[in-house]
Amino acid sequence: MYSKLFPDKALPSESFLTWFIGLTEGDGSFIINKHNALIFVVTQGTPNIQILLHIQNTLGIGRIIKQGPRVHRYIIEKKEHIE
Repeated sequence: MYSKLFPDKALPSESFLTWFIGLTEGDGSFIINKHNALIFVVTQGTPNIQILLHIQNTLGIGRIIKQGPRVHRYIIEKKEHIE
């Protein structure tokens, strides 16, 4: 599916995907918002924002928001990017 959505982008490496799965199991979640839309989130403390930037740069999707004075979130909201 990734190749169909992003034909000009290389697939993420197996080592990245293995790492990303582990990170998601610990610090990620799927949320249904008040509009009944599915959202994928990975949360990190501000000192670890480089982790979120690495994910965003590798996948080429999502955005990073500041959740509070010491927390940032990587968020994917587009349904086709979550599927």
